[in-house]
Amino acid sequence: MEVDSKPVAAGPIRADSLSEMDGQAVDRMQALLRQVAMQNSFAMAEALWPRADGNCLVQSPAHYCSDESSQRFYSASSEFAFPLQIGIPGRVWKQKAHAWHGDVANLPSTIFLRAELARQCGLHGCVAIPIQVVGSSLFFVAMFFTREVLLDEESAGRGMASVS
Repeated sequence: MEVDSKPVAAGPIRADSLSEMDGQAVDRMQALLRQVAMQNSFAMAEALWPRADGNCLVQSPAHYCSDESSQRFYSASSEFAFPLQIGIPGRVWKQKAHAWHGDVANLPSTIFLRAELARQCGLHGCVAIPIQVVGSSLFFVAMFFTREVLLDEESAGRGMASVS
């Protein structure tokens, strides 16, 4: 999937109004998440996108779960919405820049809204990357989670390098 790192305004996107090209972009995002997760031993990956009203990010259909506990995290996360600048996805969306955290399970919920859920599901390290699909209005924040604590930016960088 070709991506563009230039900032873009995230407009409303409705799943029922996706063009054929956007539907293919979701399929490609699904494949990209799976490939990056498997190559880098990420337990879980998800792609968030703007809700229909454009006011916050919500789960897109694109995701990868390596096991039952990461599937629980993904399923429970469908209840969450991330306004611009709120939580890791909201900050990545606003700043159009990647972010990483060594142990999201031990962050305060003001920084990582799903910290308790991550703890329950055994997820720790997190890498978040903004992705604008070239030739499409689709914008994603791809998030990758590890079972291990990420000790430094170099270990977090493995996922970021795989996507670019």
